[in-house]
Amino acid sequence: MAELGTMSLSKGHTKSSMVAEAIAENIHSGVLKPGSRIQTVRALADKFSVSISVIQSAMRELEERKLIKRKTNSIALIRDTVPVHNAEKQIMLCLQSSGHIFSEVSTAISDGLISRGYLPVAMDFKKMDDLEPDEKFKKNIRTILDSGLKSIILTGHNYWHYPFLENHPDVRAVFLYLIDYAGKMPERAVLLDLESTIFQTTAHLASRGYKKIMLCTFKPEPHAINIETIHRHQSTQIRGGYKRALREYNIASYDKILYRDHEVNSQEIAEVLKSKNAPEAIVCDMDYTALQVVITAMKNGLKVPDDLAVTGAFNTPWSELSPIPLTTVTYDWNELANLAMKLALEDDPEQKITYIKPTLIIKTSTGGP
Repeated sequence: MAELGTMSLSKGHTKSSMVAEAIAENIHSGVLKPGSRIQTVRALADKFSVSISVIQSAMRELEERKLIKRKTNSIALIRDTVPVHNAEKQIMLCLQSSGHIFSEVSTAISDGLISRGYLPVAMDFKKMDDLEPDEKFKKNIRTILDSGLKSIILTGHNYWHYPFLENHPDVRAVFLYLIDYAGKMPERAVLLDLESTIFQTTAHLASRGYKKIMLCTFKPEPHAINIETIHRHQSTQIRGGYKRALREYNIASYDKILYRDHEVNSQEIAEVLKSKNAPEAIVCDMDYTALQVVITAMKNGLKVPDDLAVTGAFNTPWSELSPIPLTTVTYDWNELANLAMKLALEDDPEQKITYIKPTLIIKTSTGGP
């Protein structure tokens, strides 16, 4: 009975697709020989730490891809003739998959590529996002990029940590969400219009009559901003949308920004809410931060939205888990996934740089329904 080699499942696929991908790589690499019998379903479930139903789904996928054949007694054999490993049918994925939205988009892209007959090759985004990736990981990426693969889809956020594509200018790359690294603008990207996002939430508050509107956003890392990238960096877009709304509603005299680190500091928020010139409303750059603002405000005796209005962004589950449902914005995530695949697969798409526009969702935290 053939044993699978040592491996770990990359995040970003469905569990069954990840298992199928791992087994397929063992077949193509020769670890699993043609004609050999695969381990039992239970043994595979234990190996991958998944349920038996996940393994069964993976087996069906491998059979559809003509990599294995199954018999009536559930024995799975590696096909004697394995389809030729075609690099042109490979799409390398370096996608952030932790978090509500990232996980959904990553899975949609992976499943969509498989349904179109392509093989997603998932790399570990955490390692890619490391300032100093280990040499083995870097070698693996170079090997894949030199193999003649179709293209690569990657999360643009923090790409400046490890800009591995600079040595492979001929590889077709599609950047998602954000661009915040030094160098020229990539040829293909599907980006979020963060300037419009923060403009919409700030303008919504201003239209409700709020004058003292504060922005709560992250403190940008200095490595990510330079003269070439400052105009397209996410922090510039966020501040730009906020300031544009203040100008258009003639309330720019307040213009206050509360910078947070990775996590919002409830003590700092409490101090702001108790200060002499406290805000009447706070615009947050994501729902989780807005949730923490709401909780802190309520702990300090303030009523939301009567004493303080709050907005979030991205329409994650945090917007509904908040004790006061959060006004937020959403994007068409299916459109983002489909556009990413289109750019990755088409040789000459009509539009190579696309910004996904936000949609405002008004809830209780700003006096909505």
